Amino acid sequence: MIPRVLQLLLPIFTIGLFTFCSGESEEDTGDGEQVNTDFTYDFSEIYPLKSIHPPLENANVPVEEMEVNNDQEYQVVMESGSFIDIPKDAFVDENGELITSPVKLQYREFHDPTEFLVSGIPMALSGDENGVEIFESAGMIEINATADGKPVFPNEDNPVLIGMGSNVDGNYPLYKFEEEEGWSDPDSLDLMNEEDMDELAQERIPSAPVLNTGSLRLFTISDETVDSKPSLEKWRGYEFLPLDMDKSNKLWSRYISDISVKHVRGHDYILTITEWGNEPMDLPVIRVYDSKNHAKVYEEWKKKYWKKRRLQRSLEKARDKLKRKKNLYLRSFEIASFGIFNCDRASRVQFADFTYEINGEQSADWNVYCVDFTIPAKYPCIYGGKIGIDPYNDYALFSKREDGVYIATVKECENAFKNDHFNFKLKKIADDITLEELGPKLVQ
Repeated sequence: MIPRVLQLLLPIFTIGLFTFCSGESEEDTGDGEQVNTDFTYDFSEIYPLKSIHPPLENANVPVEEMEVNNDQEYQVVMESGSFIDIPKDAFVDENGELITSPVKLQYREFHDPTEFLVSGIPMALSGDENGVEIFESAGMIEINATADGKPVFPNEDNPVLIGMGSNVDGNYPLYKFEEEEGWSDPDSLDLMNEEDMDELAQERIPSAPVLNTGSLRLFTISDETVDSKPSLEKWRGYEFLPLDMDKSNKLWSRYISDISVKHVRGHDYILTITEWGNEPMDLPVIRVYDSKNHAKVYEEWKKKYWKKRRLQRSLEKARDKLKRKKNLYLRSFEIASFGIFNCDRASRVQFADFTYEINGEQSADWNVYCVDFTIPAKYPCIYGGKIGIDPYNDYALFSKREDGVYIATVKECENAFKNDHFNFKLKKIADDITLEELGPKLVQ
């Protein structure tokens, strides 16, 4: 099992205190000399947007693995409240053939900006002299699958359903990341808050229509039955599968003096059956279809109810863990391909002047990341002699240099912005560091 770990661009905003730069500008070198600085640069050279580069060798979000069989269904619930709903026949090979060998599933979640940082996954869309378009994330997952050491693919007829738990409210579209392609356009997903989840848990979802395999024990409204009770004409030829087999088995060998049919919803019905000399008894049943008609009605039901039914089933299994979470929101989506999925909205951070020191000396090293705990987000923040940070957020700075790891903590950054200017001092904290060690140090 897996332990803890899974609409549009926001309008560009402007913070009046920031000093913006475009084209060419005059910059002070520190000795009073003014130099001409061209702010045009290739953003991708300092921050690759289409490839993954973890900054630390010994710090990353661990991948959890589980093995599943393609002829079974699974509902896997994480401590975060997230879940993976895997239907039967969910995996196919590159030719679209069902996988018959065990499938190894790899999964991990990212919720904290420190986790975004160490993953090395780009969390920005673009950057230019007017600012950088960054991701404000409500959570990110990575899911992959293999069989016999080879990649497998989701079956579009039986897609894997992800329910990603998060404590971040609001509209966060779904993006997908591909190596060499970057982030794709927003895709569809469903957002539920705690009230929505409670309503879904109580909702009675219609049963799926049943296929007559020839081996089922059914109640049939036969021609003989209709001839003896013409009011049943509407149901002539209908076949029904009882939901309570123990209850229905008591009726097979007994004389039935009367029967009536009531449509409840979808393919759900109630047969009211009266035995000779006894009181009427209600028997819940599902309508059964022959092979000629079943495919059509099943596809109609699947389109309308299948995802909701799977969500309801997974929520029921996750109920104990969900109750322990506060302000939980669930974002659910079906996946057409494996990889990295991020619930984000993009916003633009503008630039301001800055200076910063490393080991007491002013530095021109641009390899510095902002780890923003308010949004949350992580992104490279220095471009062309300017820095892009919202000074009113709780954030820290991180830089990995050849001689070690350097940071400026949240507390150290609180008063960094004065007189339209940032002034930072980064200090070395270790030659290398783990994820568990880095997070607490950044928020000090």
